[in-house]
Amino acid sequence: PVSGAAFANAFLRTFWVAVDIEGGDFGHLLQRIVRSWIVFGEAFILLVIDPETGAARAQLIHPDQVDRTITHDLPGGGRVIHGVELDRLGRVVAYHVRPDAEDLGLGPLRPAVRIAATDVLHLFDQQTPGQRRGVSLLAPILTRLFEIDALEDAQLATAKIQALFGVIFRTAGRDFDAFGEAEDPQFPSLEPGASIVAPPGYDVDSFQPAKMDGANDFLQSQLRSAAAGAGVPYALMAGDLS
Repeated sequence: PVSGAAFANAFLRTFWVAVDIEGGDFGHLLQRIVRSWIVFGEAFILLVIDPETGAARAQLIHPDQVDRTITHDLPGGGRVIHGVELDRLGRVVAYHVRPDAEDLGLGPLRPAVRIAATDVLHLFDQQTPGQRRGVSLLAPILTRLFEIDALEDAQLATAKIQALFGVIFRTAGRDFDAFGEAEDPQFPSLEPGASIVAPPGYDVDSFQPAKMDGANDFLQSQLRSAAAGAGVPYALMAGDLS
């Protein structure tokens, strides 16, 4: 005979190791579920039966596989909203799931299959009455993140230019930009730390690119704003432990 506690421990060990139909353990499955929820605003987990062992397993699918294009009324007062089927009282009774995800590149996608709601776990934050699909936690800050990325690119480009000794060579009324193409084969190119000797007959004017004063403080304020919009601590988002 096996005690109830021993049976429960053995069951939990087996469940933890083999719950994911794709081979990962329960911890890895939870990590993937949370990532899907943050990025896409929702996670769909299908409850399936392993054909080899007959045991219940979980399968995380891409949210796009629940077909958002399916929206129509049903006989008897029910309806389908973005792939989520409701009865006449508004209760979720099924999901219309495509076997393939759009980003797999396997050719034409197969049509959606109706799966009962009892076999699907749908994780999302319902913020408004009647909401049936999730919204990414990053949605409020996507524009801000794009601008932060552009600002970092601009800072990097400025730093690269400032590492060069900016000069313009002048002769006979013609101007040559040291960063452009030159007609004179003796025309020197600019490289970081280079020592340049101007060709005979040229005058040299130096210039310095504009500096982005206060850019680091501004970037930090933008990162704080983005962290607040995403609802996460700034130190966790930016990796800044100062």
